[in-house]
Amino acid sequence: MSERPAGQGTEIREAPEVLDDVPGRSAQVVSAFRENFTERGYRPHAPVPVTSRIDSSVRFVGSTISVLKPLLLAGDIPEPGVFLIQRAVRTRNLRAVTDGAPLDWASYFVALGTLSPADRLPEVAAHAWELFRDRLHAGPGQVVIRASSLDPDLVAVARGIPGGPAVEIDGYEEQRYRHRFGVEGYSGRNVNFAIDHPRWGLRDVGNLILIHRDGVPVGVELAFGVGTILARAYGLEHPIQASSAGAAVPLRTPADIKLADMLSVAVVLLSEGLRPNGSGRGRILRGHLQALSRLRAEGGRSIADVERFAERFHALEFGTHTHLPEAVAHYLGAYEDALARGLPRPAANATALRVFPSDERYR
Repeated sequence: MSERPAGQGTEIREAPEVLDDVPGRSAQVVSAFRENFTERGYRPHAPVPVTSRIDSSVRFVGSTISVLKPLLLAGDIPEPGVFLIQRAVRTRNLRAVTDGAPLDWASYFVALGTLSPADRLPEVAAHAWELFRDRLHAGPGQVVIRASSLDPDLVAVARGIPGGPAVEIDGYEEQRYRHRFGVEGYSGRNVNFAIDHPRWGLRDVGNLILIHRDGVPVGVELAFGVGTILARAYGLEHPIQASSAGAAVPLRTPADIKLADMLSVAVVLLSEGLRPNGSGRGRILRGHLQALSRLRAEGGRSIADVERFAERFHALEFGTHTHLPEAVAHYLGAYEDALARGLPRPAANATALRVFPSDERYR
């Protein structure tokens, strides 16, 4: 193992590439993760809807720990641990789209995670490395563990992985080695797994986190994203390029990345029965639909284009047909027509919301 400097990343600029056969490659990563941890005795945990209220500290399920948190809080983590494959949504990109900022991550993704007792830290670290080496066939030097010199115990664990990857020390600011869990008294210290690609250098794909309660270690979390692993391994600039959304929307420009990102969240939330009303989670969905309206106009896309992209995304991600793309198109048409008639945005949204009857056709 060796010490090495931090790599440099970049943002999508123009003519982005897209990974071929996204569903197939994503399924391979999921299968590799499942097989790796099943064979090591970890128990599978059932996923929940993204709109589940299982974690009151977040509006939507945005990570596997949101689902596994009850085990953590109850001090009832089974040996050697549990693993979970969970659809997840994070909505911070909505503000970035509104402000015109670039997107670093995908809002919707498939999360892979484990939770183990705290004393299992060395084994979990080794199992994570074995996932990359044996299941994902990472080449020599392709995986790097990034750690902080302020965490000598975690550095020792990273360096102690048998035949493990290189270790980088202090590659970036301290806050990126720290975690919060939305529960008073709980915090985390982490090392990060990164893939070193000759095109971009080091780029993170996941975390190994030692969770503390009032300063005492109580659990170990491992967290990855399927699209992030694929994008970094294949040298793509953005996780959207390795997602069903990126395969559904022709990615010609950076604006198309944003369009695909907003579209994926809207379709996933709508498919779980959420509607774009004026408060709480419905307001967030409304923001994503209205962002779609702006982005499709700015990119010269028609509403019919957006409907076609939504249909393709749903088919790739869920493998089923739905009338939701039709509803998205009706919403955009009614919303934009109301704006053109001079209605304020809340009234335009109320008008457009009428395209969502409360029946199973739009589930």
